[in-house]
Order: sequence, then C-alpha cells, then structure tokens
Amino acid sequence: MIANHPQFIEAIQQCKRVRVRFYSVADSAILDQEYVPLDYGPGASSAMMAKRYWLKAPATSRGPAEILGLSSQQIVDLHVTGETFDPAEQGPAEWAWSVAREWPTPPVTVVSP
Repeated sequence: MIANHPQFIEAIQQCKRVRVRFYSVADSAILDQEYVPLDYGPGASSAMMAKRYWLKAPATSRGPAEILGLSSQQIVDLHVTGETFDPAEQGPAEWAWSVAREWPTPPVTVVSP
C-alpha cells in the first residue's frame, strides 16, 4: 500500500478527485494527471487478483475515458484535490467494488423486444 492509502479510500467515499504521479510501463515515463478514484482491490479479471489502485482517467481529444489499475510500486505520489466528482457520471461498476461507498446506483435501461 502507498503511504497515503487512507486518503485514497476517503477520496472514494467523499467523491473527491485525486492527482497521481505514476510510472507508466507503456510510456516508460512518469505521468502526472488528475483521476476519479474508483476502488482499491482486485479487478474484474481472474488474472488481476493482486490489489491495485483503480482510477478513471478523463476522456480527452485522444480518446474516451480509460480505467487504470496501478500497483503501489508504480505510484510515485498521490494527493486528494479539492475538486469533487459526480459518481452517477462514472457509469456502472465493471466489477464488485472492494471499498464500501454510498454512491447512487446508475439507472438500468430496460430494452423491450
């Protein structure tokens, strides 16, 4: 776990954005960006059993929003910003969350045949 792990968990529960500096394996560089904190735990895939810090990167001109799973070894620095986010805008969870939260459940669209 990272040193400020409790702050990351509080950011999820209080719907606060986080700023993360981390080592990107794909870019072979340190990246620094603001994210929506989603969860801490294993991912949806059985191959992702190691606990990770799950973050949602905002959509940009280069592409749609992206979900990142970072190991604690990749994270150089993480701090909570004062900016909040709307959990309803994050869409449905792609797996069962590990961190308890009181986020509203997005509405389910029922398609009639």
